[in-house]
Amino acid sequence: MSWVEWMGEILEPSADEGELYLHIGTPDVGHERQHWHFELMHVVQDKTQPERNMDNERVLTVDISDLLFQVDDWRQLAHREIRADAAWHEAHEYSGEHGWFIESQVRVGVMHQEGEEPRPSGGWHHWLAHDFILRIGARDGHHFSCELDAWMIPEKEYTREKPESPEEVAVFAAGPPNLRMICRLRFDGGSIRLPRVPDPLAEARRRLRKQLRLEEFFEAKVNWNPRWTPDHAGLVQLPGGRSSVSFRTRPYDPPASLAESGG
Repeated sequence: MSWVEWMGEILEPSADEGELYLHIGTPDVGHERQHWHFELMHVVQDKTQPERNMDNERVLTVDISDLLFQVDDWRQLAHREIRADAAWHEAHEYSGEHGWFIESQVRVGVMHQEGEEPRPSGGWHHWLAHDFILRIGARDGHHFSCELDAWMIPEKEYTREKPESPEEVAVFAAGPPNLRMICRLRFDGGSIRLPRVPDPLAEARRRLRKQLRLEEFFEAKVNWNPRWTPDHAGLVQLPGGRSSVSFRTRPYDPPASLAESGG
């Protein structure tokens, strides 16, 4: 279940849940290894239309690139709060193994209904934010209660050529948030990168138990690191080398709409 207030408008509640994914790097990456990714797709169906399709749906997506949590037990996510002001970002951001800047950023996409104006290419508007407050509440199985307040900026206005002044940086979350969200958040699964090991599936299970106290391990799949062919004509997977194992915390249960259609 999700509830969203966007730009002062309270959208109709949706049965959609937020999803939390974990990606763990190998021990030799030289930086923080846990990456917690948040996403929600809040879909409101036009009940005056008999059939469901994208032309009569109103869709708002919320994505947080990395929550920058490092925990010893996945259940420690309960009762945590991120107040993402300038000091918090300075204390948590870092560079990854390939020089990528790792930060926590809220992204929102809004798809407008047919006939709404303005309607950009593809029907989407995009917004970004660094100023946000995220609260993760009590745990219920693999679910957590979750609240988000964010101060979103249109994507085209977000990038700037001059840095903010110290006075601008000091102002955190000025005025009321233009995105407010409450949802049920589900820890759905993720992936773990591994060095060369004889049995990636067994090693992934062992490391998840040891590092996160995670016993639930379903739909596991090994993805071998790719390598260029000798003639550089393309990439091929290299069984027996480094790998990444994807997993879910519960067996996949397709939505009723997909099950009925055979998808």
